[in-house]
Amino acid sequence: MRSFLPRLVRVAAVLAYPSLPAVLLSMPTLAQSQAPAGMIIRNVAETTYFNTALGIVETVRSNPVEATVSAVYDLTVQGVSDLTLTRGAIARYHFDVTNTGNTAVDVAMRLTDSQAAELIRDRRLFVDINSNGTIDASDEPLTMVASAVFEPGETRHLIYEFTVSNLAEPDDRLESTLIAELLPASAGDQGSQVPPSVVASSAGPAPSETAFGVTRIVTGTVELEKFQAVRTAPGAADTIIEYGLLLRNNSETPLSGATATDRSALRIDGSAVNGIILRDEIPLNTVFETVVDSGGTVPIYHRRGDAEEEYSSRPPAPEQVDAIAFFVAGVPVGQSVDPRFTVRVPDVLGSVDIANTAESFLDGTLSAAGVRSNTTLYQRDRATGGRLTFVDPATATDAATASPGTDTSLHLTSASCNLTATADRVTISIRSTLTGDVETLSAVETGANTGHFVTAALPLTRMGGAVPGDQVMATEPGDRLIAEASCGPHALGDVLLVDPGNFVFDSLNNAPVEGISVALLNGVTGREVGRTVTDARGYFTFGTVAAGEYRYAVLDAPEWEFPTVRAAFPGFGRIVAGAGRGNAFTHGGGALVVSDIPVDPHYPMPLSISKRADRDQVSHGEFMEYTLTLTNNMHQALVAAELLDRAPFGAELVAGSVRLDGEVLGDPRRSASGDLIHDLGTIGPLSSRELSYVLQFTAAAREGRNENAAILAGRQAGTGVLRQSVVARSVVRLGNSGGVFAREGTVVGSVFMDCDGNGIRGDHDEPGIPGVRIVTQEGLSVVTDIDGKYSLYGLRPVTHALVVQNETLPAGTAVRVTRTNDLRRGGSRIVPLRRGEMRAEHFAVAACSSAAMAEVEKRKLRFREHSGPRSLTAADLPIEASRAPARSSRSESGIATTTQLTPRMVSGTGAEPAPSLQESSAASVRRQPLETVVRTLDNAPGFVDLEEGQTLPRRKLNVRIKGKADLALSLLVNGKAQGADRVGERSTWDKRNVQALEFVAVSLQPGPNSLTLIGRDSFGIERVRQEIAVTAPGDPARLEIVVADSAPANPASFVPVVVRVLDARGLPVPASGTVTLGTRSATWDVTDIRPGVPGIQAYIDNGEATFALTPPQVSGPDLLTVSGSFGKAEARITFTPDLEERLMVGVIEGAVALGGGGANVLPQGRFSHFEDTAEGLRGELYLKGAIRGDALLTLRYSSDRDTEDRLFRDIRGDEYYPVYGDNSERGADAQSSGNLFVKVERGRSYMLYGDIAIEPESSAFRLDGLRRMTTGTKAHWENDRVSVTVFAARTAQEQRIVEFAGRGVSGPYDLDLGAYVDGSERVEILVRDRRSGTVLSATPLRRGTGYLLDFFRNSITFDEPVRQADPEGNPVSVRITYELEEAGAERYWLYGGEVSYALSDATTVGARTVHADAPRGNPARERLQSAYIRHDRGPGGVWEAEVARSEDAQGATGMAARLSYDYVSETERLRLEAIHAEVNFVARGGSASAGKTRVRLEYGLKIDRDSDLAVAAEWTRDRIGKTDRLIVDGLYSQRLTANLRAELGAEYEMARRDGAISDSAALILGAQWTPQDRPNTSIEARLRYPLGGRDRAPELTLGMYREPEQGWRAYNEVRLTFRDKILFSDSRLGFSYRPADWLTGRTEFSRGVGKDDTRMHHALSFAWAPSERVAVDLDLEHTRLVETNEALLTSIALGGKWASSDGVWVGDADLEATFEPSGQTYYAGIGLAAELSDDVTLLARSRLALDHRDGNRHARMRTRAGVAYRPVSDPRLDVLAWYEHRLEQRAGRSESHLWPVDAAYEATDDLRLNGKYAGQYNRYRSSSGTSAASLTQLLQAGLNYEFMDDRFQVGLNAAHLWDNAGHSATGFGAEIGFSPSEGTLLSLGYNRVNRRVPGMTGLYQDGFHIRFTVLLDTSLWSRLDGFLDG
Repeated sequence: MRSFLPRLVRVAAVLAYPSLPAVLLSMPTLAQSQAPAGMIIRNVAETTYFNTALGIVETVRSNPVEATVSAVYDLTVQGVSDLTLTRGAIARYHFDVTNTGNTAVDVAMRLTDSQAAELIRDRRLFVDINSNGTIDASDEPLTMVASAVFEPGETRHLIYEFTVSNLAEPDDRLESTLIAELLPASAGDQGSQVPPSVVASSAGPAPSETAFGVTRIVTGTVELEKFQAVRTAPGAADTIIEYGLLLRNNSETPLSGATATDRSALRIDGSAVNGIILRDEIPLNTVFETVVDSGGTVPIYHRRGDAEEEYSSRPPAPEQVDAIAFFVAGVPVGQSVDPRFTVRVPDVLGSVDIANTAESFLDGTLSAAGVRSNTTLYQRDRATGGRLTFVDPATATDAATASPGTDTSLHLTSASCNLTATADRVTISIRSTLTGDVETLSAVETGANTGHFVTAALPLTRMGGAVPGDQVMATEPGDRLIAEASCGPHALGDVLLVDPGNFVFDSLNNAPVEGISVALLNGVTGREVGRTVTDARGYFTFGTVAAGEYRYAVLDAPEWEFPTVRAAFPGFGRIVAGAGRGNAFTHGGGALVVSDIPVDPHYPMPLSISKRADRDQVSHGEFMEYTLTLTNNMHQALVAAELLDRAPFGAELVAGSVRLDGEVLGDPRRSASGDLIHDLGTIGPLSSRELSYVLQFTAAAREGRNENAAILAGRQAGTGVLRQSVVARSVVRLGNSGGVFAREGTVVGSVFMDCDGNGIRGDHDEPGIPGVRIVTQEGLSVVTDIDGKYSLYGLRPVTHALVVQNETLPAGTAVRVTRTNDLRRGGSRIVPLRRGEMRAEHFAVAACSSAAMAEVEKRKLRFREHSGPRSLTAADLPIEASRAPARSSRSESGIATTTQLTPRMVSGTGAEPAPSLQESSAASVRRQPLETVVRTLDNAPGFVDLEEGQTLPRRKLNVRIKGKADLALSLLVNGKAQGADRVGERSTWDKRNVQALEFVAVSLQPGPNSLTLIGRDSFGIERVRQEIAVTAPGDPARLEIVVADSAPANPASFVPVVVRVLDARGLPVPASGTVTLGTRSATWDVTDIRPGVPGIQAYIDNGEATFALTPPQVSGPDLLTVSGSFGKAEARITFTPDLEERLMVGVIEGAVALGGGGANVLPQGRFSHFEDTAEGLRGELYLKGAIRGDALLTLRYSSDRDTEDRLFRDIRGDEYYPVYGDNSERGADAQSSGNLFVKVERGRSYMLYGDIAIEPESSAFRLDGLRRMTTGTKAHWENDRVSVTVFAARTAQEQRIVEFAGRGVSGPYDLDLGAYVDGSERVEILVRDRRSGTVLSATPLRRGTGYLLDFFRNSITFDEPVRQADPEGNPVSVRITYELEEAGAERYWLYGGEVSYALSDATTVGARTVHADAPRGNPARERLQSAYIRHDRGPGGVWEAEVARSEDAQGATGMAARLSYDYVSETERLRLEAIHAEVNFVARGGSASAGKTRVRLEYGLKIDRDSDLAVAAEWTRDRIGKTDRLIVDGLYSQRLTANLRAELGAEYEMARRDGAISDSAALILGAQWTPQDRPNTSIEARLRYPLGGRDRAPELTLGMYREPEQGWRAYNEVRLTFRDKILFSDSRLGFSYRPADWLTGRTEFSRGVGKDDTRMHHALSFAWAPSERVAVDLDLEHTRLVETNEALLTSIALGGKWASSDGVWVGDADLEATFEPSGQTYYAGIGLAAELSDDVTLLARSRLALDHRDGNRHARMRTRAGVAYRPVSDPRLDVLAWYEHRLEQRAGRSESHLWPVDAAYEATDDLRLNGKYAGQYNRYRSSSGTSAASLTQLLQAGLNYEFMDDRFQVGLNAAHLWDNAGHSATGFGAEIGFSPSEGTLLSLGYNRVNRRVPGMTGLYQDGFHIRFTVLLDTSLWSRLDGFLDG
């Protein structure tokens, strides 16, 4: 065989993943055959691995590698026939023509007789169709030249038959040739013919094949033919082949036998024979069966293993026969024999090819080698090439299952492995799918030609690790053992199940799933048949199960989903059928092994998304950065992730601003609805990505809530399931609040004397009226300034009602009706305020009588007398204000006004203010000269001005005595004579024989004293003795507050508060010093003498001072505190309702929209672009006054107030206009964050709904510092002995406490104000002990006067620098407690109460409880219960006991207790305090510390004037740190001389940590010496000598303290520690100085063992006020590490205030800086104000803050400048204008310029105009370089015209807001109104608004409306009284 064409392969691609590990190549198998031409062989590489990026097990396929099989044309012809025949014989040549190419071809076959053709007769050519080797009827005849199509691999058997001519002669040679060749294809032929180019090619082999047949002529021979017939064995699948042999004598002589063959001699049954043998070998893979027909012969059998030609005539066992033979003695001429026999082909052998050829042995003369027959061929095709099975070695039966600990073996049956007639061997490999073990076994054929192979037993066992090749199979339950063997082209295999079961696995990562229940359910009824739980491998089994229909169910698996949604699991090695997906299946019984079960992970929240804006407030034209955190909570990746983002209407994305994880992301796509779609790609498992972008809120954006919503979606890797997050929302309020486009409006105006009656204020002949109070329906109030002007700002654009409080008008005057909006009643007015407008509302007062005009002048004089220095007013408030504003955080008190006046106050008949600050209530009596007094005296011995038992105000005084002039008078004090040098004055009067002496500076001892007068005659004989006892005060021991128990809650009055210094016995002491004043709701009308120090600082002179207290405007208890160097005192005062005030102001308004057109451009229910009024009925009311005689009702109600609207108290000083051109005082009452405020007060009791403060009323509650501020209900009841307070609120707030260290500067200090509740903060300046951290003092600050909140975004700035440390070196910090309310936070109940009961005058008990019942785990959840008892024994001391229980957010409870006793006497001082707190106790800033117990005792005893004793003990147990500590020390001090004092003491200390105890004791020896010549110097020495223990070292402390002169003090302390051969030292060196009142300083060097312990701290404070108009402040603090010369923190604060001599200009400036290793900060501010004239006021302020720490460069700057034109005379035109510049730069930069101008013009008494122009320019640049800019502008105008005696009015309003990008909003409104009766107004109006966005269709809304307005004022009180009384 030759191949004449080369095989060509074209490579289409290469492997795509060459670097992947464990790459599997999937190659197509061409089983023993060539690939057909044109076949595309595709090869794909794949690998299975865990993809960490996707979180799944992934099978990755390479790109396909394709090869196209080229056409290979190849042809093979076989069949060389060599015959020996006689003349006339019939001959047959056998040929095989095979297409060995790979494509179908046309083959031309030509048979020619190439030699002696003339001797060949009767030629025939056939195709042997059935390959039986003979010509029969089914065979196909061919011509000698024929063609046929051959398929690839096709073989055709040809038989060429002919007859030898009788003319042939012996030795003739006949030869025939079969030539097969490929036919060329003709043009256009697409068939099977070979292309001409191939045929014509000269390269390669010839295009044809040739076979020959040769015949030699002899005189005698035989012909042996073989044929076969095939059938199926009856009743079996085996095949029966029947072979037939035909031996014909064609020779001319008879055939005779032979005695031997070419192999050996012939023997039958052991005997030699002579004859003809026909022998046929039993083919491989067959078994002899029987002889069908002997055909005239004798059948003989050859047994396997016998000699070659040894036969038996008796048939042996069939399997022993390896050859069958037929014996005949001879064959006559022309005779033949035709025996037949059968063989069996076992079906189990599978596919088989059987070829058979017989042979005959004759006389050697004829054929020495014998004659061979033709070959027959049988091919049986089966699905397999055999069978390989696991077998139970014990039973030799097939085994489908096995268990660990048993054996198995394998049986293989295959024809393809039966290669020889002897016993063969086959290699079988077995591998475990679980353990990976691989074993190789050898299977041995059971016998020759059986085709059946058997292995030895293979043990199955569970073992720690598989050892391949050890002939032991490592396995586990649920394992599959796979056996494989190759037999020829056939691959055989079998599977053995080990403890059969299946596995539950993660469909995404192929991990086993442990611990879930798998149930087997009846597939028909659904009844549970069985249940099992998976093990760590996910394995489960049900054992043997009866036949039936079933299905699986997965139970108790909340973390998994069943069935899976995944379609396939390539590379997992799992068996997954429909049963594994929950489908029903049919089981035939036995072990249940159906399918592994894939389950999908269940994710309750597969994706989460949070969205936040960089702030919660925005105005038109500004830019807002949004940040979204996108989290994939799945263990699999989210692929094809998209973010759908819906921006608010009118908010536009800034192109190029999108960032994904800080990298630039292309701008999103827009959906048809305008939503933004961001393509995010893949989000990895359990990972987050951050997306940010910038939106600009254009002029078309709607005011109010603007919601930005986003959804994250994508497909879960592995399953393809669509996953979607919940909607994330970020709400930004577009309100322009406080900005140039603010919707809130402003009302300015005046109250004036309208002397000409025209309703318009003229010149100075119509003066403004100071002190007039105007009240609005919102509870706001304003008091006119000295010129009668006022202003109200931050008012909602709705209809307001203003009422002039008649009680504050001059006597005999009333407000005239001058406008339609007065609704025909003077003194009250409705003000329909439109969006952002400024209106001028002037009130004309009639009756310009001389008395009224005189009262106006008195009012002005009073204002001038009470005006304060203008340069000291708070920043960012009208600089010309006369008193600091009371703007503060939320409280029940509101903001009271105090400058209103009444005629009685002006006339002097009312209450006068309290005494001034410096006035003393105990001024010294001015004494007359002794020479004058003596004339009034008699000569009886006695004391002048002193009486028996008198208590003296001081210990040193002048004592006057009198007696007869002829006696020598002397004075004994406590038995000690006073020298003559003490007599300062002596006087006599001879007329009465009387003399008087004055002893100067007589010193008394504290307590009782004896004064004795002795008179002696000239002989020295005592003639007179007079003795009195007096009591002198002791040393200052405590403070006392003397104040009335109650006072009216009238802020226009004052309450005198007397503060006295007392000694231990309660006697007044004439000491002086500075004290700090504090209150809860009232305010001190006191000038702060040290404004740089927290709290109100005041001075007590000569032991007593009286201070003025301004009551709040609401009743209730208040706690006054005074603290200083003399101690701390507190007093309780109850403010009772002021029943004299009666106010009512309100408005009821109904509006109905009459329909219109357009879209809903305005918020739901709104019909006007210019106001917030909605359809329907709305009302607002504020009233305050007595009801039912002695009860005071305060009510404020608003039906439509947005809960997000800020109250007046929450307006910051840096909002709206900086200056309004007046100095009016504004207040607010009945403030509530809800729609309702109501308070009913009677005496000292009240009930309240509104903003409430939750805080302890008694100072005895100290363990816990829980304080809250919210909106709710509170009730208080009190009498002389009992006080009860209860409260309840429904809120969603939680509390946050922030504390940070003072840095020596004002700020700004960063503060996170996200979700901050306006006005809820409590800001305190803390001073903590530098050693223990205990809070030494906490001073609250007020907003506006103490600090500014959010002036720079998310910051707090203080009015004064916050020091690093106090004068004693204790650190100063700021603690801010405020409320948060997150969007969507769950509401909860907050409730509790407090009760106190006075058991007696000395004993009080009380209890307090607070419950915040938020859900467990919510940080807002907290509970507190506490109780106390207090017993004040007066001189006997004060006992207090307190117990508290707390519960935190997790439900953990903790207890705490406190016991204290304080006792002070003249000689003793005792302080005992014990505090115990459990580990879970939550102190919230109280005195308790979680997990600590502390007991402290301090005792001091003054033994006598020269000696005293001090004992102190403290025991602390820390259960968290597991430590105990006890310290006890005692010290005895004795004055040895006037200059030397000695000390002797002892000290004991014990410490225990983790069970280990250490203790020490020491002896204390000390001395203090003051040199005689240096009385201001003190030298001290103290030795601490340990008693026992070598680990304790002696310590010697040496110190020198010197105060060379008043205010200067220097000190030096050195402590030496003596250890073995080592001396340690640490020291302090410092000095403090106060050379003048304006300069103080302190410097200290401290040195320790470590380099960080050696520090220098310096503080300098400079406060210089050369005049009342100039003040300069400088504060410097510096801390440095001396050893390393490293500065820790340096702060410098420089400030100054200035006023011009004419009072026109005032200004202030601040410059502050800090320097530290991490960088520097700078803060600067400057303010300037001027009253350029009575009409024009100017205010400008700029603040700059730079932070260059930690590598950052953060710059913030705000500049505001405002001007007001408010004429005093003829104020018909009012103008307000301001400009602001804002800059913030960090990574990015944001800059804004803002400017508005508002004007109101009163053209005539009937026509009023107002207008506004505003603009805002914003520029934004992100950290990544994206920049944008916008210019937004506003034009607005209004007109109001009144006619027909002010009964009718017409109003017009127009506004246009636009920006430079084409966005705009335009509004127009008109309204005509009519007042049909007093207090009512009926109006008809039309409004239209348009909004336009470029690229979109414009939106508009318009329509008519009807409005009905009712004004409520004080005139309705009589009706209300009737209603309440009825």
